Amino acid sequence: MKISLNKEIFVIPFDVVNIEDLIKLAAPRHPIAAVKVNGVFIKREEYGTFFIKENDTVIFVHMLGGG
Repeated sequence: MKISLNKEIFVIPFDVVNIEDLIKLAAPRHPIAAVKVNGVFIKREEYGTFFIKENDTVIFVHMLGGG
């Protein structure tokens, strides 16, 4: 299945069906503060039940510190 993840095109296995699965597969280096799918923020408690579809645009939003 093809999706856009943080502005890059990825082909992911069809057994990656929800946001939790996608986070495990992507293994981001920084903690995820929020997830947007097709421009809509998804509640953290919905990560396991929100299904990813072909051609979805997913953004992992990270909190970065500075100082």
